[in-house]
Amino acid sequence: MAKNLIIYIIIGIIVILLSIGGFAYVTATGSPTTKAFLNIFKGQAQVDQGNGYAPATNGQNLALNDHVKTLPESEAAVVLQESVIINLEPETEVYIKDLSEKHIKVSQNTGTTWNKFTGLTGVEELSIETPTTVATVRGTFFGVKMNEILAGESNVEVAYQGEKYNLKEGQKAVIKDGKLTTEDLTAEDWAEVKAQMQKTIESLKILRMKEVEKHPILAQQMKSRYQITDEMIKEQLDKADKGEYDLNEIIQKSPVKIKSVYKIKEFTEKIIEINKKLQ
Repeated sequence: MAKNLIIYIIIGIIVILLSIGGFAYVTATGSPTTKAFLNIFKGQAQVDQGNGYAPATNGQNLALNDHVKTLPESEAAVVLQESVIINLEPETEVYIKDLSEKHIKVSQNTGTTWNKFTGLTGVEELSIETPTTVATVRGTFFGVKMNEILAGESNVEVAYQGEKYNLKEGQKAVIKDGKLTTEDLTAEDWAEVKAQMQKTIESLKILRMKEVEKHPILAQQMKSRYQITDEMIKEQLDKADKGEYDLNEIIQKSPVKIKSVYKIKEFTEKIIEINKKLQ
């Protein structure tokens, strides 16, 4: 089997077979954005959708005004508009305040979040609001605690008591005795940043597979026709995530150009970008 055919599949290039009619073609080429969903990394999470908190399930869809919290020794991620990934540490509670593509807003009531803004689906801004601060970004990775905001990459704008502060990469804002000061990230802070970046990679991989799952019939046809196994897919994805393939060349050689192809390419590029930062 030609290696390119395997690569086409594993980065989401679903070849439309000659026997597929027009209706199936339209179905195959679409890629509706998943507005919000939940990844549970370990332990338990709960969701309040207006009727009080109830146990959540991994992969559960979320919506505007939903409250999400993690229980002790539990970790999860809220993924919004396929563009914002919010990692929740144990005993953290967040509220989805605004899901608009222009400016996503999330309130954080307790705990610690680590937030990745990718901007992949057209979202322009992300704000994380605590009872005392508002952190706004247009593309970065940052942590929000009840008394600290940490800029793991790029810049973060922090609003506190009517004043705005610009955190540069490698800095943190610390609130103590009613005052905000900026400090450099410590070695311990950087260790947290790297650990949370790794979790973000896991959410990006889930987003990528969800894109393939939007076309289950076609994906299964290709796997069956060319005898491609899940193990082969995993092996080639690992190589793609390490930057071993020229994704632009693969897209150029693809027999079809559908929206899912480009989205999966973008998810993979973000994984490669984070992997480079972790090296």
